[in-house]
Formats: sequence, C-alpha cells, structure tokens
Amino acid sequence: MIPTRGSRKRPRGSAPSMPCYWTRSEVENGGFHQFFYNSTGMLGAEALAGAERIGAADFAAVIREAFSIFPDGPIEDNVSRQDYMGELGDEHIATLEKLDDRFYALMGHEDESTLARKCAAYVESHPEEFFTDP
Repeated sequence: MIPTRGSRKRPRGSAPSMPCYWTRSEVENGGFHQFFYNSTGMLGAEALAGAERIGAADFAAVIREAFSIFPDGPIEDNVSRQDYMGELGDEHIATLEKLDDRFYALMGHEDESTLARKCAAYVESHPEEFFTDP
C-alpha cells in the first residue's frame, strides 16, 4: 500500500490507474480545459506517468502535449492553475480543443473505452499491486 495525498491508503496499483480515470472523466465531460481548471488538474503529472505505466503511450502523448500550454510545466497548486487557465489565450484554447478531439478519437466508440481496457489489462498483469490474500 502507498499513502495517498490524504490520510487513507490505497493499493499500489491505483497509482497509475486513478489519475488516468480522473483524466478520462474530466476530458470526456469538458475537455482538457476543464481537467486543468478543476482540482483534478493537480493530477496532470501523475496521469502522464500512469498512462505510460499502463502502456497507453498514445494517451500519454496527448497528455504530454496538453502540458505545452504551461510555459514552466504543469501547475499543481489549484488556485495558481485556475488563475492561469482563466486567462488562457485563444491559441492555447485552440490547442486544447484539438487535443480533446485526439483524446476522444483514442477513446473509441465502444461500450468499454480503449483506456479502460488498458487499465484492466494492467490490473490483470499486476494483480499483486491491487489484491492481497486474506
């Protein structure tokens, strides 16, 4: 088990999968602008590392490119990141919208998304990171 940002513990394997889940949820709901504006934006670097770890290199590439709107890399502090996102110029907004489209295309149109299948495959191949014997 590894500690989370709070006081609870979570399975070690959730380190790559949970940030991917939140990225998918936010981007599907309102795009990368929403992901970075909301508190989930503090998980940006973790989402990138998680996508790489579960073998979702195509998703990692889109996330990495989304970071290009930040001149000094992703901003973890919520207030600072929200201030930055609130003043984002048209060029950066257009960049994020193009990346939204690429992300949606990668997700696919099936009942179970491509990213969900990659997460499931990671869990199946690394059960020791998620499950313990009683």
